[in-house]
Amino acid sequence: MPYHSKLDAFHKKEAQDKFKNNEISVVLASKAFGMGVDISDIENVYHHAPSSSLSDYVQEIGRAARTKSIQGKSITFFNDNDLQYSVKFFGLSSIKQYQIKWILKKLISLYVLYGSIQNMLINTDDFKHIFGDNSNKNNEVDNKIQSCLMMIEKDFQNNAGFPVILARPKRLFGKVFAEVPISKESEFKKLFSKYIKLIKKSTSDSSMVSYDRFGRRTEIITPGTTNPIYLIHLDLLWEEIDQFRKMNFAQLKSLFFKRELFFKNKKNADEEQEEEKVSPIQRLEISFNSGYDKNLILFEFEEIWEKLINIFISFNGKYFTRSDFISKVRIYFPDKSSSYYNGFEELLTIFKVRAKSLIIGQLMKELFLIILLKLKKSLKM
Repeated sequence: MPYHSKLDAFHKKEAQDKFKNNEISVVLASKAFGMGVDISDIENVYHHAPSSSLSDYVQEIGRAARTKSIQGKSITFFNDNDLQYSVKFFGLSSIKQYQIKWILKKLISLYVLYGSIQNMLINTDDFKHIFGDNSNKNNEVDNKIQSCLMMIEKDFQNNAGFPVILARPKRLFGKVFAEVPISKESEFKKLFSKYIKLIKKSTSDSSMVSYDRFGRRTEIITPGTTNPIYLIHLDLLWEEIDQFRKMNFAQLKSLFFKRELFFKNKKNADEEQEEEKVSPIQRLEISFNSGYDKNLILFEFEEIWEKLINIFISFNGKYFTRSDFISKVRIYFPDKSSSYYNGFEELLTIFKVRAKSLIIGQLMKELFLIILLKLKKSLKM
């Protein structure tokens, strides 16, 4: 089965589950497959062409033989023409021995500069001058730096017998969002003003009113935020503040998401009230492709809702099964993909199917109106 970034979530999960449950033995996939998924009995990893970087290749083949009783194999199929891409991606042919030495010297100088601390967060910009190319086109310089660091790491391990240096790229969660208790905001700004940015002040509740085609009034109240929301540069905090440099970056992130990173100076941490904690939040950004007409999007949403209303009304308040519902959906929305219909079926999971259709319709309406009114508000610019 195939697995790549352009597949929808349903088909990705289908391929992943079937492979994990031994229903299929082969997955033809991009490197996205297996990220964060622990499948321990993979025997062979085949590449039909070189990977995009040396570090990527090491990670990809590491998915084989995670169970000690299995002997894993990594096999790469390529021809002479593929080597030009290998050279381009790896940058190994242009890496000189003196450049590796300079990177090692730079690591040592930074280690001394930071006070010989165990964990260092280093920007690749510190090394780019070594390669005489600051353009970093297609991340070629970054790939060279990562390749050099990996070679240094492996060389130390082979000679010393243990990992003297562990170099890992850090790309995730450098910037995070958090709700800061209003009672702590002044202190928080005083301590970390260099590393934070106000995103949203505390606000009161707001409401929106809408009328359906029967003239029925619906009011949706959006709760305000008691506390302000801030953007926090976790990477800079870790890099520059001594109290955070004592831990590695993974530990710092863990404490942040556990709400234990800030304001823990009391003798007994349990004394801190729940509402006094800095709480992580997720920021959802929705953007529309420029090729879509905003009015058309709103029209399609309203049209879908009208059809859903008719489907629920057609059951006359009676119980119905999943198959009954999907049969109706196929009539009102013909010639769609299976994933499209599965998306509708998931709506029934939310309402546990057994509820009467009129109740489902009311809940669906409230849910849909929230989405629709939010869209209207954001699209009417």
